[in-house]
Amino acid sequence: MDIKKVRWNAGDPSSNLGGPITKKTPYKNRREKMTRMTRFEKARLIGARALQLAMGAKPLVKIPETKDPIDIATLELKKSVIPLTVRK
Repeated sequence: MDIKKVRWNAGDPSSNLGGPITKKTPYKNRREKMTRMTRFEKARLIGARALQLAMGAKPLVKIPETKDPIDIATLELKKSVIPLTVRK
């Protein structure tokens, strides 16, 4: 390949590169590989639900001896009854 014939154009990904650049993944759907919840998503869900409980929302599980909203939200998350979802 002759160096003089190669043009570099950073703004156009299809110039002299053989077509547009595409990233291929082995998964048909991106969400197939992300089935586990990260610790940041767990913290976000527990915090949001604890705030709802502190503001007067009714708990969806039997209240344990401690009435801390964070403990109740954690228990709801463990039992999968928390009324919130994570969008990825």
